[in-house]
Amino acid sequence: MPYVNDGRNIMLDALTAVAVFASVHTADPTAGSNEVTGGSPAYARKAVTFAAAASGAAAANGTDPVWDIAAGTTCVAIGYWSAVSAGTFYGWSPLNGGTVFPFYAANSGDLFTTDAHGYSNGDQVYVHAVSGSSLPTGIAEGTRYYIISVSGDTYQLSTTSGGSAIAISTDGAGMIQKVVPETFGAQGTLTQTDATLRLTA
Repeated sequence: MPYVNDGRNIMLDALTAVAVFASVHTADPTAGSNEVTGGSPAYARKAVTFAAAASGAAAANGTDPVWDIAAGTTCVAIGYWSAVSAGTFYGWSPLNGGTVFPFYAANSGDLFTTDAHGYSNGDQVYVHAVSGSSLPTGIAEGTRYYIISVSGDTYQLSTTSGGSAIAISTDGAGMIQKVVPETFGAQGTLTQTDATLRLTA
């Protein structure tokens, strides 16, 4: 069912009451896996708080979390947990994520369509399923894809930069969001600024 902002606010307030620690991930974080490790100072999850939700969004409230990241680590996602270690995993968002767009994908031509997406060839994205529709066969949540063959509102996806288009065998739809990974050549810190959680369905 579609939710109005009052409904989204209630759900977000319930989520942010328990999702009080944030993590960093190097690859598919769908089940809370691929969390960053190591470093000196060592990586650890950070406490995070959010203000009361308004207009269907909950903005971070207080100090921006700063994680210690080991040399050679590529970071792609932020996760949310109930505890500083172990605990319950509640979800994730792409690092430096852009606007969340709906897409339609057609088996014919393996083309994805998103109005005014603004993507360029080589951009990296994640896709997400939404209630009431299915992702096209051949595409999976948690996999990082590359945008190729941009033409107006259409594009294709590849598993490598500039690689071959993924063949999809059924039509489908979902949501798509850009990710901008950060790679650390030396020990450093990653800061999450102005984090905002939103419900889009």
